[in-house]
Amino acid sequence: MLNGLDFSKYQGSVNFQGLSTSFQFGIAKASEGCPDPGQSVAQYMDPMFIKNRDGMRGIGFLRGFYHYARPDYSDPEPEAQEFVNVVDGFQAGEVACLDLEVYIVKSGIGVVEWALRWLNEFERLTGNKALIYLNESTINAHDWSPVYNAGHGLWAAKYGANDGTVNPINTGVWPTAAIYQFTSRGSGDGMSPLDLDQFYGDAATWGKYGYQDPATTTTTTVMPVTTTTTTIIESTTQVTTLPMDPVTTTTTTEASVTKVPTEPVITPTVPAIGILTSSQWVKTGKALLYSFSSGFMGGLILTATNYLQNGQPTDIKFFHALALGALTGGINTLLVFLKQLFSAN
Repeated sequence: MLNGLDFSKYQGSVNFQGLSTSFQFGIAKASEGCPDPGQSVAQYMDPMFIKNRDGMRGIGFLRGFYHYARPDYSDPEPEAQEFVNVVDGFQAGEVACLDLEVYIVKSGIGVVEWALRWLNEFERLTGNKALIYLNESTINAHDWSPVYNAGHGLWAAKYGANDGTVNPINTGVWPTAAIYQFTSRGSGDGMSPLDLDQFYGDAATWGKYGYQDPATTTTTTVMPVTTTTTTIIESTTQVTTLPMDPVTTTTTTEASVTKVPTEPVITPTVPAIGILTSSQWVKTGKALLYSFSSGFMGGLILTATNYLQNGQPTDIKFFHALALGALTGGINTLLVFLKQLFSAN
């Protein structure tokens, strides 16, 4: 944080060398939109401005200049031009401010629009943005979103009891103030009363708010990256060319390739099993009939033999003979079936 002050003709001659021991920056009034009697708008400047401007420049004091707006008398564009003419050439790091403390607008537009037009005209003339000075009640009375969204910082004022105490302040749409004027009754180097201010940053930050020569300021614009991709069988070549960059970077990335194993695949040999044709099914049926018939006839022969030997049939032996005949016929049938099955086409 830096401590500073702002001043105009009402402070008389300022000893900046003495003030620099207690303060790190100063903001001097340059111009005012309302002409004094007998003067035109373009003729008016603060009578102490040249001395104050050159005094701060002479000791390398962080500095800024402000224009006291009079929307009740003038249009914003001529006032912005007047301010630029009075300063007569900004130097690097010098902060520009629009001091808005009069809220009656003669042209019938709103005070926010008037302020935005002044800020836009100043930016058109210089290529730089200015801060806007507002007290807390004015911040709360209007929607300052157009000014904030246009990128203009805030110099806020709130005195409270005006005893030098830094009180909390509502900065509206701005997340915070860049500069805070907290009293009009300050003193320094034997001078009083003085408007005292705090800047919420360091000297480098002050310079970023300050004037930058458009002729020497380099603006970096992010452009789309042009990418050319060529795909071949096993690799991808990607060439990336950055805009306005003479260096071309080529990156080659090997594509992932899945190789098929070259070892022979061994497949077990399984005997071919055909399907029985209709003629083979007939042969198989005849074989079954023959086998069962043979078994049954064999059983009858054994039964007859037993009858001739013993004079009467025995049931157990009869059934044994039938079973033996059926078993013989079944085995014979199975062999015939398998023979037909494995020889089928």
